[in-house]
Amino acid sequence: MAAKLLTEFLGTFFLVLTIGLTVLIGSTYAPFAIAGVLIGAIYMGGHISRAHYNPAVTLAFWLRGGIPGSQVVPYMGVQVLAAIVAAFAADTITGDVLQVMPAEETGLGAFFLLELLFTFLLALVILNVAIAPTTRGNDSYGLAIGMVVLGGALAAGPISGGAFNPAVAVGPILVDQMIGDGASLAGLWVYLVAPFSGGALAALAYGVMNPDAPDGA
Repeated sequence: MAAKLLTEFLGTFFLVLTIGLTVLIGSTYAPFAIAGVLIGAIYMGGHISRAHYNPAVTLAFWLRGGIPGSQVVPYMGVQVLAAIVAAFAADTITGDVLQVMPAEETGLGAFFLLELLFTFLLALVILNVAIAPTTRGNDSYGLAIGMVVLGGALAAGPISGGAFNPAVAVGPILVDQMIGDGASLAGLWVYLVAPFSGGALAALAYGVMNPDAPDGA
């Protein structure tokens, strides 16, 4: 279990650190850097913890029997902890606080829907390329997952903030409350409810798409 939790911490930490640094320095290539680091982290940790790095993905795995209930809270806890540490690190390095929030002109409906839809797609792709019996053991699962994040960041990021991951939002939002102006707090409930809903719907859709898959696959 220690190896799994360390893997989840490291993968989530470097994902959120990359998000923080690229956003705070204003990099045009932020989505590509984020996707690239995520792809590498998935190949680093997939064989150890299955490389969730996302509480919504952990929820989807649990609903499919891919992770025991006793591991759900530790997984989610270490993911959020990693995101908090990464947000502090990004502030230390750049001198600015990362704020995860939608664009000012984004309506609540669009905000919620985009976070739900792209988390749904992300979790559904992960389930199908990483644990489905007919695709298990392939070498392309990391690329498939990274490309979904890249596409989502490019398509939805400028509108909803493009978290698709409760830890990516919760960590920086908590740090913003502690050392920033706290402006990002208003969107916290959306970044929790929408991704977790997307993960749950992905688990349901996966079961319909793979009716013969046994529990845990």
